[in-house]
Amino acid sequence: MGLGTAGTGTDVYNFTKFTIPNETVATVAPGYMHTMVITASGKMFGFGNNEKGQLGTVRSGGTPVKENPNPTQVASNLLWANVSSGADHTLAISREGKVFAFGSNEYGQLGLGDNSSANMYSPVQIPYFTQTRAIKVLAGYNHSFVWTDDGVIHGFGRNDQSQLAMQSMVPQIKTPQKVNWGFPIAMLATGNTHSFAIDTKNQLWGVGYITKDFDYGQVPTLIHTFSESVVSLVSGVFHCLVLTASNKLYAMGQNGYKQVGLNVQGSVKNLAQITSLPLNGSRILSVAAGYHHSVVLTENNKLITWGAQSHGQLGLGTKSNFSLPTLVNSELHFSNLYLANFTTGSSSYSMLEPSEVIESVEVIALPKKTGGSNQDKDAIIRELTKKCEQQDCTIAMLQAEVDNLKIQISSQNNSRTLGDGHLNVTWVNK
Repeated sequence: MGLGTAGTGTDVYNFTKFTIPNETVATVAPGYMHTMVITASGKMFGFGNNEKGQLGTVRSGGTPVKENPNPTQVASNLLWANVSSGADHTLAISREGKVFAFGSNEYGQLGLGDNSSANMYSPVQIPYFTQTRAIKVLAGYNHSFVWTDDGVIHGFGRNDQSQLAMQSMVPQIKTPQKVNWGFPIAMLATGNTHSFAIDTKNQLWGVGYITKDFDYGQVPTLIHTFSESVVSLVSGVFHCLVLTASNKLYAMGQNGYKQVGLNVQGSVKNLAQITSLPLNGSRILSVAAGYHHSVVLTENNKLITWGAQSHGQLGLGTKSNFSLPTLVNSELHFSNLYLANFTTGSSSYSMLEPSEVIESVEVIALPKKTGGSNQDKDAIIRELTKKCEQQDCTIAMLQAEVDNLKIQISSQNNSRTLGDGHLNVTWVNK
């Protein structure tokens, strides 16, 4: 289901359902005006705006498709594990751990090298990652990050405000480079010309520029230290949200469209707790930040939104902005399994109904111990937790709900790196 700017110039003010026949949706990654989808079988589909090739689809004769309102399969010869959408570009990882990019390359955000700035209208493998295995991609507005299974983060694309944390203001970095924040990173979020990170000590850092009130400069700046574990970090184009283990939600940033959710005038310069959430005693399962709006999903399958509503992106049926978190139509129920992949685009977002969803956790490298299919559940949880301490995952949420879930393990024969086996872990209803 989705709403907001549909990618074809049409605004949708109430949730509209889309389906992919004979497929179960596992991942949804909305961008500025396009959306990418990966199904449980590993197929990837895209729909929306395609002026710069961000859908990765062309006509049979090779002519680019300007826009496509219907989900269309991308690169049917490959199976996919992870995808992330930026403003006008897309990054994706195949199940073999190879990184592909397509769409706008104006700032080098496709990572194809110094001699390339042309748009790519179909997936192109990034040469830099040929000899390594990638496990996660993150597309910012015009900059990009890739995690590899050795724990290294790589960055490329627009860097005129040091948003890649390279400690320099080289305007464009077209070939991927290793990113060194100076400390271990647990979570990472990207905006327009900035990036946020949570370190392993639950400290929030910023780098780059949002507005004059939020100029973090070339070197990562410490913003806030939490006294408890951070569960989730997300960033809009000009604001960020942080969820902690005790169900507290914090926000800061530019607030011209009330996207911070604190019902105050002007920017919120210091991280502050949002105390007006209509949770009715339920826990927050996931949070997301769009261009000028924010979204919360609760454990009882309810949606709470606030901020800009000019394109219907809040799902509240009007064009009026909302300064306080507001419950979306209580007749609607959304899946509480759709956590790691719950995200918003600039003026749109997508959700899945419980009846149509399983959640496929991104393919994560795990040591192969007993053939890949008979590992003890607790051992899998421990290994996933260890991995997700190093990567930007929401395993903490899954741990909290583990008693209500079962784990289905299947080994992927075509997923190998450095001699280790890899597992695709899928969480399904018990």
